[in-house]
Amino acid sequence: MKKKQKTYILLVIVIIVWSVVGIQFFRYSHQYEEEIPEINYQKFQPNITAKKETYKVSIHERDPFLGTLHNSAKNKTKKKKKTTQKVPVVFPNIQYKGMISSNDNTSFIITINGKQYIMRTRVKKDDVELISGTKKEIKVLYKGKYKTIKK
Repeated sequence: MKKKQKTYILLVIVIIVWSVVGIQFFRYSHQYEEEIPEINYQKFQPNITAKKETYKVSIHERDPFLGTLHNSAKNKTKKKKKTTQKVPVVFPNIQYKGMISSNDNTSFIITINGKQYIMRTRVKKDDVELISGTKKEIKVLYKGKYKTIKK
């Protein structure tokens, strides 16, 4: 076969294939849709329930197990609390230097009074406990007081 004949044969085959694809597409897109029947909705009406009976609990003066009378008037004197002046907590010099993190472990580089430590959360050094931390800040506990230290 000559080159021109092969080209014409291939052109005819390509046209036939594309026409089959086009026919399939148009058949699919022009299918008849089923009509959905209309549903009649009824208005919601909640069930009417009867009112519940209410009961009142009375206070009994006698203890049913011991047989003694219970006097609630006893021991109503309040003790005065002694007010003491709280000594303000002076935090040591704490500086947050950075964070080291791997798969499951996160450590923080902290300088406390000039000494540098690598700490994890819930670790205590020099009475300073590291509570939590992020890349930008840490939260520490010193003598019952919390303080947030930024980088």
